[in-house]
Amino acid sequence: MQMLCPLKLIFFIFISFFFLTLLLLIFTKLYRNMLKLLFVIELLSLNFCLLILFTDFYYNWNNIYNLNVNGQIFVLFILTISALEASIGLALIYMNYKQTQATNIENLNKFKN
Repeated sequence: MQMLCPLKLIFFIFISFFFLTLLLLIFTKLYRNMLKLLFVIELLSLNFCLLILFTDFYYNWNNIYNLNVNGQIFVLFILTISALEASIGLALIYMNYKQTQATNIENLNKFKN
């Protein structure tokens, strides 16, 4: 059986951290619009899931007959939580837009009471 090169894992980790820094830079620039912020947070969670899948694939490459699916189950759990977070966030954005006709974060203070 062929060994998976550790350089491929390093390459995938480098790509994941590159996207992480890119998304964090976008996150700091788009802090006013809630819809864009929610989208960037979803992409950050997907990036984290990809990083988990890359490392899980690398460490289970040689062990095909005894597969360990812990990483894949963890990714499904993260994606479920991310979908719940997106639905709650979209509901808040919808309520905010219905009242103020804008999607700015400054308008969220009206929901305190």
